[in-house]
Amino acid sequence: MGHGDFYDGRRRDVSAALRVKPGRKMAVRLGLTQNRVRLPARSFTARIWQARVDYAFSPALTLNSFLQHDNLSRLAGLNARLRWTPRQGNDVFLVLNLGRQEDEEGHWVRAYDQVTAKAQYILRF
Repeated sequence: MGHGDFYDGRRRDVSAALRVKPGRKMAVRLGLTQNRVRLPARSFTARIWQARVDYAFSPALTLNSFLQHDNLSRLAGLNARLRWTPRQGNDVFLVLNLGRQEDEEGHWVRAYDQVTAKAQYILRF
């Protein structure tokens, strides 16, 4: 819980999170943050829902995913990263970013889709 100044108004926030580890290879975190903002012109409440799932297929292959939604922008975003480390210092990443916007009728429409690949190799002399 926190509070303080926010531009020319005040902000009060509350956060809650739950983290579970159902096995050696998986960790799950669910969270909610609520910000109540009072400004001279208007007041609003922002709620941010978050979910994170980390899974290790092996020490060399991991998947990290993060999902977030907030009630003001009505935007949901997913970031998923697959990391393969064939040798220490050498990594291959495949990253997926998806965004969906909730329209006025409650339908989800595509905001963005992005796939990125990255390879990292360290030369040792």
